Amino acid sequence: MWKKLMSVALAMSLVFTCVACGDKKNADNNTQSESKSGSGVEVLGEDAGNTEVVKIGDEKITLDYLYLYTIQFIYTYKATEDAISNDMDNYKNQILSQLRTDEIKYIYAKNNGIELTDDEKKEMDDVVDRYYKTFSEEFLEKYGISKDTVKNLFYKQRYVSKLNDDTQKSLEEQYQKEAEKELKDKTFFDLYYLLFPTVEYKDGSPVTDSDGNYTQLSDDKKKEQAELAQEAKKRLEAGEDIEDLEKEYKIEECSEELRSYFGAYTEDLNNLIKDMKNGDVSESYESDLGYMVVKMINNNDEDYKKYYIETAATQKASSQMTVEENKWLASVEVDEEKDMIGDTWKNVDISKVAAAMEEAGITKTGSSDE
Repeated sequence: MWKKLMSVALAMSLVFTCVACGDKKNADNNTQSESKSGSGVEVLGEDAGNTEVVKIGDEKITLDYLYLYTIQFIYTYKATEDAISNDMDNYKNQILSQLRTDEIKYIYAKNNGIELTDDEKKEMDDVVDRYYKTFSEEFLEKYGISKDTVKNLFYKQRYVSKLNDDTQKSLEEQYQKEAEKELKDKTFFDLYYLLFPTVEYKDGSPVTDSDGNYTQLSDDKKKEQAELAQEAKKRLEAGEDIEDLEKEYKIEECSEELRSYFGAYTEDLNNLIKDMKNGDVSESYESDLGYMVVKMINNNDEDYKKYYIETAATQKASSQMTVEENKWLASVEVDEEKDMIGDTWKNVDISKVAAAMEEAGITKTGSSDE
């Protein structure tokens, strides 16, 4: 009934999305150096780990770490060499933007008391080990990506996921208490109603004219609908199944089960159902849309009340999470131009990374999902 939202860290997705890689070995390195800080020489191997490319807060990110982000992005979105070549700046901006976001969240988590337990650290160490069993170490080393690089990424992502989870949980608890207090005296119900419409319906919704008014049926048709509602009432009282009647009268698109609390609707409808007991069938009620006949299923639905409160709290918490995330991101000042260190990232041709991944059998040639 009640399902909590679960955050999915990039750290975990790195493992699970790479399972299909198997023990694919990297093809011979046939990509010659082509671009390094304006020198035309590609930065690979150990040089990548020693080359700073961007500053985020007080942290300086090296090229090997950014290569790891690039590899995962290409794998996840099946970005091909051709697709990247045709939209290089956009792809690189997306990768850098995601790295900035994750790095700032990590910094915020560390600065606000988030720490990993021994079990969580062991979990990440296991993730790193599995990663190296499914992804070619030879291929990663080509881009200077060592085990420490991968471990650094996974650990940071675990901090970010813990920050997200702890914040979501705290907000849910806060809003659930507020909802419980607000709805403490509300009684929830579960009912089913048949609606015999006196207005036109199309695709499950009443039809309106250019002025927003419902398109009315003819007087003769309205009279017929009123008679059918009275007939349905008697058949329900005789014990016939309401959903069978709904199908027989062909009114599925405007009849349904309704769960809410007493007092939530119009005064007339509230008065119609307020004293109904379980199994009771109402008098035919004329609404703006037609003639309604109600059968009360449960006039004190505590299970739904609990679900409603939990769902309302979760939805409100999820909306507030956007506000919290914006606060986290604002905690570190970003200058997209001044934060770049040299021209290394500007000159990196990530389409060559995609080509190398395809050649190594890590990704399959095909159109990008982007």
